[in-house]
Amino acid sequence: FGEIIPQSLCYKHGLRIGSALVPLLRLFWIILLPVSKPLACILDRIFGEEIGQVLDKNQLLTLIDYQRKQAPHLLTEQEANILHGSIDFSAKTAESIMVPLGDCFCLDSGAIINQ
Repeated sequence: FGEIIPQSLCYKHGLRIGSALVPLLRLFWIILLPVSKPLACILDRIFGEEIGQVLDKNQLLTLIDYQRKQAPHLLTEQEANILHGSIDFSAKTAESIMVPLGDCFCLDSGAIINQ
């Protein structure tokens, strides 16, 4: 209920309601700061600062492949190829994607393409 009720109440006028509540939230922040700041420092010393999970390129590519295989309805083959291409983009050179001039052809601007 802590999420559904505020969403339903603030659905249409969320920005207006949110901006009106900023002073109240700042007041709570100031009141609770003497407790929350030392507590945060103590917890950081005990557990260390939180470091978000960072993946290198190979791990990210493996994750994309895993997602594509496990849930193909969420990530299609084409989407996975696009993601792979965007990650590997910095390693590609113009030479690696060029088409030989002998394999190129031109079409008339009025040509009808049916195949």
